[in-house]
Amino acid sequence: MQSFRIGVEREIATGGLAMRKDKEVLKDLGLRKLFLDLLCAYNPVWLRLGLETVLGETLDSVNLRFLRRVAFERVLDDPLISHKFKETKKGLFENPDYIQELGKHTLSKFLMIVMFLDTAKQASLIDHPSCLFQISKKENRLEIKSSQRMLIHFAKEF
Repeated sequence: MQSFRIGVEREIATGGLAMRKDKEVLKDLGLRKLFLDLLCAYNPVWLRLGLETVLGETLDSVNLRFLRRVAFERVLDDPLISHKFKETKKGLFENPDYIQELGKHTLSKFLMIVMFLDTAKQASLIDHPSCLFQISKKENRLEIKSSQRMLIHFAKEF
């Protein structure tokens, strides 16, 4: 897992992996919602484990709304990056350096969550026989059934 993280961070730093330039995910509210919907395709029990592991924090709930808020505040945003660019005269979303650094952060965290959860499910880290992804009962929920489909959908949209 550590070697995967190092490889992902190296590829992101050198530009080998990047968010799409033709879509401003961090500015577009519709794309932000789609990103969060994609993460929330995971079963909340598994999503909590992934967020806790990748963010290095203990979360006290498996409530999907709570997990969605955590993902919004810590995957789509990062207080440290916001603080670093806070002193500029431009608004944060008008600063291309801020957008680029936050995009790298978001991409890294997303890929780490997907990789960790796929590995954790294969290793049966949770003694609960739940599926990795939620069963889609709602019309507006994304139909994701594998990590491969998750990454394909992400690559198409972001």
